[in-house]
Amino acid sequence: MSATGHALLGSGVPLPGSDGFLFTGRLSLRDHPWLADHSVLGRVVVPGTAFLDMALHAADTVGCDHVTELTLETPLVLTTTGTTHVQVLVAAPDHEGNREISVHARAQDAPPHAWTRHARATLTAGVSGEPAGLGSWPPAGARPVETAGLYERLSDEGLGYGPVFRGLETVWRDGDGALFAEVTLPDVADSDTAGFGVHPALLDAALHAWAAGSDDAGSDDAGPGAVRLPFLWSGVTLHATGATKLRVRLTPVASAEGALSVLVTDAAGLPVLSARSLVTRPVTEATFPAPSGTGGSLYRVAWSPVTGSGPGTGPEVGAAPRVAVLGEATESLPEPDPALADCRDLAALEGRLAAGEQPVPDQVLAEVSAPGGDSLPAVVEHTARHALELVQRWLASAHFSASRLVLVTQGAVAVEGDEPMAGLAASPVWGLVRSAQTEHPGRLALLDLDPRGTTPDVVRRALASGEPQLAIRGEEILAPQLVRDETDETDEPDESTDARHTGPWHLTSARNGTLEDLAWTPVPSDPVSDAVPRLLGAQEVRIEVRAVGLNFRDVLVLLGMYPDAESAVLGSEGAGVVVEVGSGVSGVCVGDRVMGVWGDGFRSVVVVDVRGVVGVPVG
Repeated sequence: MSATGHALLGSGVPLPGSDGFLFTGRLSLRDHPWLADHSVLGRVVVPGTAFLDMALHAADTVGCDHVTELTLETPLVLTTTGTTHVQVLVAAPDHEGNREISVHARAQDAPPHAWTRHARATLTAGVSGEPAGLGSWPPAGARPVETAGLYERLSDEGLGYGPVFRGLETVWRDGDGALFAEVTLPDVADSDTAGFGVHPALLDAALHAWAAGSDDAGSDDAGPGAVRLPFLWSGVTLHATGATKLRVRLTPVASAEGALSVLVTDAAGLPVLSARSLVTRPVTEATFPAPSGTGGSLYRVAWSPVTGSGPGTGPEVGAAPRVAVLGEATESLPEPDPALADCRDLAALEGRLAAGEQPVPDQVLAEVSAPGGDSLPAVVEHTARHALELVQRWLASAHFSASRLVLVTQGAVAVEGDEPMAGLAASPVWGLVRSAQTEHPGRLALLDLDPRGTTPDVVRRALASGEPQLAIRGEEILAPQLVRDETDETDEPDESTDARHTGPWHLTSARNGTLEDLAWTPVPSDPVSDAVPRLLGAQEVRIEVRAVGLNFRDVLVLLGMYPDAESAVLGSEGAGVVVEVGSGVSGVCVGDRVMGVWGDGFRSVVVVDVRGVVGVPVG
């Protein structure tokens, strides 16, 4: 290996026999303390502009001058004390001279195979010319934009920027919606431009102009708790290096909703970097990755206390929701609103509301209890049917459109793994109503009472929380949340026995009729399996599989329920990279990303007829 001179990629080596190239680097807050100034949802995250700078450096090293497309697949989270290894692999050029690159990372103390791909890109050469600069400054007709409080607002939204990333100074907006800004790299230790094309913190700060000046920057339909991060860069060219002060123009791309074109110049208006478009995507707490290589890629449901629901908290007297209670009164449920006390039947309540005689309740409680005396299957069916009919009637009535139906069970869910379920017969009601909640958000809720007894006061506090699913245990009010399922190091797969790390593999099941015992199995050495690559037919292509679609058909196959036993194989659709083509294949080349339909797709490599695949669209 030889030194690269890049600040993040310390060394590089050409790969013999393939004309490829490998760059390596190590990231830590000890060696790169400026990275600690970029946090997302409480985690230190490598900015997307750093991946772009790595790709631009890789392009320059292998004789390319343009990043056609850079996709940031998974944010790279850094630990506060450890070191993360980074590898940038540049493939050999295809027949047009384009090169594919991928960026992988893993924690230093992670297993050797625990690499995660965080970005991929396509490099090309021969892009001539450069855009017009920004010589007229500030732009004629542009109006100043207020930036005071910007970084405090972004911090409240989950985007934490420390001093190195607070380089945005002045923002203007013109009549066409374009934003212009001046950005300076703060005078902070270890934040100079040496080793970068454009310092990632400087370029990242340039993008903050959109958050400061766009009317749409704060709107997002991704749901609460979502923040947006750069996802897809297209058409990026680096024109100059070493700038510490930038002029920036961000322009909405009319042909792509939410996309921006980016032009960055130096203080004299001469081009530094240009990008045809930049697209962002939302990231939420539930989908955020763990630090590379530390496990935690799986999630489980955990019942957690609802914030502000402890004893003595909740709405003040008189501010509680107006409640109606269906069925017989029980000592666990709160007393209904006096005006609704005699409305114990849904039909009666609907009639009174239709006549305008009663105030509309905020929440209607319906206790779902299982009848005794019959066999368990009969009781379960009766209880589920009763709940279904109740929900259907509720949703069909316009008189309840401003109210929420709360189905109340007791001991029907287990908030702890070893908790006995006294109300097991009502458990299917939870699955049924959860499905209905996805179709009618805000209209339905589930509340499970403590089998040992619950007081009306705790129920009132639970109702006031507004959570769609709740359980009460003692004085504690709980709601289900997705939490990371941290895997113990002893559960890591043994690389010596895992077929995915020892050669060609496919997915098998040791026993038919069950979803247990799925395993990555080495491919037998026969001509069909492709363990020993056979000669391709004229119209065949060999594909290295990257993704496989999981369909209900695959479940039926594993359970032994698929009607056609001869075609009962797993994996009927997938995507991957072409590694070899037959003599008669045209339109598909080695290195192309393709997707298609084929049989037995849960394997490392497949051979398919070229008519069954199509190129993966750009972006």
